[in-house]
Amino acid sequence: MLRFPNAVATILMLCLAVPATVIAAEGAGATPAAGAAAAEPDFSQPGPHAVEVLREAGCCDSGGHPFDLYLPAADDGAARLPLLAFGVGTWASPKKYDHLLRHIASWGFVVIVSHDNSAADGQSLLDAVDHALRADADPASPLAGRIDAQRIGVAGHSQGAGGAMNALMAMDGQLRTAVAVNLPGQQLCRPGDCERIPLDMPDGTSVLLLTGTRDGIAPPLQDAPTDPPYQSVRAYYDAVPAGRVKAMGALVDADHNDIQGQPGCGWFSPGCRHGVSGYLGPLTAWLAWQLRGDAAAGSAYFAAGCGRLFRDEAWTAAASDTGLACAGR
Repeated sequence: MLRFPNAVATILMLCLAVPATVIAAEGAGATPAAGAAAAEPDFSQPGPHAVEVLREAGCCDSGGHPFDLYLPAADDGAARLPLLAFGVGTWASPKKYDHLLRHIASWGFVVIVSHDNSAADGQSLLDAVDHALRADADPASPLAGRIDAQRIGVAGHSQGAGGAMNALMAMDGQLRTAVAVNLPGQQLCRPGDCERIPLDMPDGTSVLLLTGTRDGIAPPLQDAPTDPPYQSVRAYYDAVPAGRVKAMGALVDADHNDIQGQPGCGWFSPGCRHGVSGYLGPLTAWLAWQLRGDAAAGSAYFAAGCGRLFRDEAWTAAASDTGLACAGR
């Protein structure tokens, strides 16, 4: 599993030359239809669905951990929905990500999350997907008839981010995308957990890599090649095989645990500086694009003029699939 120090992550970003988020995106054939940006909703705001949260609603993953469910309320008219399996970080619980997971579900996704807080190998995320698909066929389950088995993704934070990447590879194309938030450098991995990330991504899959500029556990950049080689989000990003749709970004002044904000950091939140709000729009737009085929959502990453995210004052883009050079404000 991934191992982290107890202290708050130290700042390893002296080499970072830009005052705003570094973000890059590319992928063959990934550009949404022209004109989509005009219809793009604001994914940073709550979505149109009322959300139902079911604690310990399913049992269990292969380690004996129960599953929590976040899903649009059954009476809101939504039928078959994309599925997202989420992996939590070391020593964390699903409740640490409650604001984030409610937000995603409000945009029309079923989210299943295991209580496994040692999820780097990806097995509990695979178990979560399997449980949800079996529950979809069970008339007595709250998931009965609600899962679109062709639209499944994985996401996770820290150790759970490694789990998401490993699950993406293990399912050999059955998953569409992975979102890895604060994916730690390889020096913090147990042997076997990180060596394949992200070199074995199946054809047709995509990845979004997010971190914070203050994150010393998952720093955006590294000074030079290292051994093992992947000690930054940029290094992981560069190693994604050719032809995969990919994007990376670092949220300005965010630390390793800002993703756990509710939405702010609260009075005692080590590794959290501002909270989760800055992540909500980019992450949800990516899922809407990759799992629902929402071209307007995709325009946040790829569009003439570089998309809304690239024009936002918190972001500056290094590249895009269209080859445009994008500059933050």
